[in-house]
Amino acid sequence: METAKANGLEPYAWFRYILSKLPQLPKGSSVEHLLPMKLTQDDLKIADWWK
Repeated sequence: METAKANGLEPYAWFRYILSKLPQLPKGSSVEHLLPMKLTQDDLKIADWWK
């Protein structure tokens, strides 16, 4: 969470983003692209699927 904040991301949005992406990754794949320093706030925008 602190790393997300330090990289200008809203921590809750980052957490939701990674939890939505992790189950989709193939087993044994790298998660480096999900680290806060690799993302922007625009990357974290999730569609309003509930509307």
